[in-house]
Amino acid sequence: MAWLLLAASLVLPLAACEWDPAAGPDVPLPTVLAVPTEAATATAPAPPSPSPAIPTFRPTVVATSTATSTATHTVTVTPSATPEPTPTPRPTAVFSAERAMEHVMALAHEIGPRVAGEEGAELAAEYIADQFDSYGYEVHQQLFEYTKFVDHGSKVELLPGGASLDGIPMEYSPAGEVEGRLIRAGIGRPEDIPDGGFEGGIALIRRGGGIRFRDKALAAAEAGAGAVMIYNDRPGPLRGSLGELVPVPVLGLDGRTGQHLVEQASRGPVLVRVTVGAEIVQRVTTNVIAERPGLGARMLLIGAHYDSVKKSPGGNDNATGTAVLLELARVLSTYVLPEDLTIYFVAFGAEEDGLHGSRHFVERLDAQQRQSFVAMLNYDMLGVGDVLGVGGSTELTDLAIWLAQQQGWTAQPLGVEIEHRSDHAPFAAAGIRALVFHAPNDTHYHKETDTPDRIQAGHLARFARLGLAVIQQLVAE
Repeated sequence: MAWLLLAASLVLPLAACEWDPAAGPDVPLPTVLAVPTEAATATAPAPPSPSPAIPTFRPTVVATSTATSTATHTVTVTPSATPEPTPTPRPTAVFSAERAMEHVMALAHEIGPRVAGEEGAELAAEYIADQFDSYGYEVHQQLFEYTKFVDHGSKVELLPGGASLDGIPMEYSPAGEVEGRLIRAGIGRPEDIPDGGFEGGIALIRRGGGIRFRDKALAAAEAGAGAVMIYNDRPGPLRGSLGELVPVPVLGLDGRTGQHLVEQASRGPVLVRVTVGAEIVQRVTTNVIAERPGLGARMLLIGAHYDSVKKSPGGNDNATGTAVLLELARVLSTYVLPEDLTIYFVAFGAEEDGLHGSRHFVERLDAQQRQSFVAMLNYDMLGVGDVLGVGGSTELTDLAIWLAQQQGWTAQPLGVEIEHRSDHAPFAAAGIRALVFHAPNDTHYHKETDTPDRIQAGHLARFARLGLAVIQQLVAE
């Protein structure tokens, strides 16, 4: 756990909840670009018929690996005065859903919740690094620090002595405890605010109307609200961000709870106590990076986030994606890949807190490296539901849908709902072709009931085989 000792010794320049992403300890991504090349974002040809094997070229590479090293590692290319003989293709491994489920159990059952910056995430990072190292990859930790909003306990209580209701503080809500009369305020428009203001009462506002959470909260605070509760306009809990601090505590409620309070307030005065126990802290966590270096200028990255939300074992979100990532790393370690291709497997940290791990990784890429990426493939929530989807770059989405058809099943296009919500997004924003594999319909998402026993192993195998088929097409371009 040498990287943990390094993390504990970090002292970074911070100012008022802002962090300079260029500062701080980091293991830089090795520069593997020896010669200029055309950008890897050029339009791909129409999907060809799948070929049975990846082209058989093998890089001549000698490298030193350690699973927990935090020092910059180097790649040494063995010089050769004479051409090497054509290598004999070695047998390739086959994806095992059983092995993948073993990883799911290790992460979600044995380790459990993997909140970024906490012990569970540290144990998961060690486990992942050990697996990568056992497959023969160069492995290192990419440490980073970020600002995190932490809820230590928030709730709504009906007074006197009434029920206690669950609430989720909006990100950047200040902490506080406020008692007052519940006052309905529609969707938070100026005309929804009572003529006399809130007079220290608790504003109850519905989500929607095209009004940002922050604007709803500020309008209520300016009209005298002591606290604000925003309830969902549909079933399910409401999580959101205010973007920056506001003057009063702001709590999100699920749709049913909010509607229940509206009905109670319509029948007479309702007194409530709102408690928000939140703070803004600095957290340190890591990306776990495995590299198989090539001799040329093309790079391919396969990724998945390994963290989970608080109290959730994260069986589907995202032990499934991490398990497929690990199993693909094992399989591809046996493949003979094109000699100009460097492949990375990255387990990203702090995805649940705002894609911090993938953002950090992309920020550390220079312009030449960004241009040299063939693609980024991202695995996130794969094991539950009756819809298996793909999304991201249109070109890669179309290719994946076509390849799924060749394998005898249907991959659904995900659309904009996944566009900014997972670790492929920072890569796409940087001009790198990106593709996400995702099964969206999980009613236990972010809950304590997101346990491994619900995972459909067949889904993992389908997504993995589809990823291998996409890789086969990409490396042959």
